Amino acid sequence: MSRPFVVTVASEKGGVGKTTIATNLAVYLKALHEDLPVTIASFDNHFSIDHMFALGRRAAMGMAELLGSELPDDLVVLGQYGVQYIASARRLEPPGHPPSWLRSRLEALGLEGILILDTRPILDWFTEAALLAADLVLTPVKDRAALINAAALREVLQGAGRAGRLWLVPSLVDARARINSEVKISDFLTFAARERDYQVTDLIISKSPRVESLASGFSTRILPVLTHARQTAVHAQLRQLAEFVLD
Repeated sequence: MSRPFVVTVASEKGGVGKTTIATNLAVYLKALHEDLPVTIASFDNHFSIDHMFALGRRAAMGMAELLGSELPDDLVVLGQYGVQYIASARRLEPPGHPPSWLRSRLEALGLEGILILDTRPILDWFTEAALLAADLVLTPVKDRAALINAAALREVLQGAGRAGRLWLVPSLVDARARINSEVKISDFLTFAARERDYQVTDLIISKSPRVESLASGFSTRILPVLTHARQTAVHAQLRQLAEFVLD
C-alpha cells in the first residue's frame, strides 16, 4: 500500500499564518514538481481549503467521511492548480479511536506524493492525530506566545519518539520590526527558539498586506501568492519553504 509524505502545519495560537502557509505550500510544491501528487486537507471549519481549491460545486463528501466507519472511494478530488483536496466539514466528531489511528486511515486512502494537513488552533484530538500522522511538522511562530505554545506540540511528538520532525517557521514577521536598535524580531524568535532546542528554518514568512488581501474581497475565492502576489517577498519565501519540504 502506498503512503504519502505527510506535512502537518500546526500551532495552538491563531493568527500566525498557519492556513496561509498550508494552502500556498500545496500550490508551490505542485508548481516546483509538476509530476508530484499533492493533496491538502483541513480539520478546521473555515473552508479555506475549499475556497482556494474547489472546482465547481462543493464536494459531497469530505473530512467527516474520512473519520467515519467506512472510507468512500471518491473522497479525494482534483482541485485548482492541480492540487487534490478533501472537502472541509462544518462539524467533526472524534472517532472512537486513539489519535494514532489517523495515520493508518490516511494510508488507506492510497495516496502518493505529499499530503498537507492544516489543523485547528487548539491541541485537540484532531491536532494530536495530525501531529502523530506527520513525517514533518511545520509550526509558524510570530511572537513569544506562539513560541511558548509550541512546547505542547513538541510534548506530543516526544511522547511518540518523533520530536525531530518538528520545525518552527518564523511567520508574519515585519522585517522592519525590532526589539531594540540592534535586534530584529525575526532574529529574536530564531535565537529564542534555538535556545529552547527547537529546529528552526533558515527562512521567515514576512507580514504582507498584499498577501493578507488575497483572502478577502467580494468573492469567496482565496487566491494563491504564486499567481497574485509574485511581487512580494513572501513569494520567494514560500518557494524556499517548498524547497525545504521537498529536500
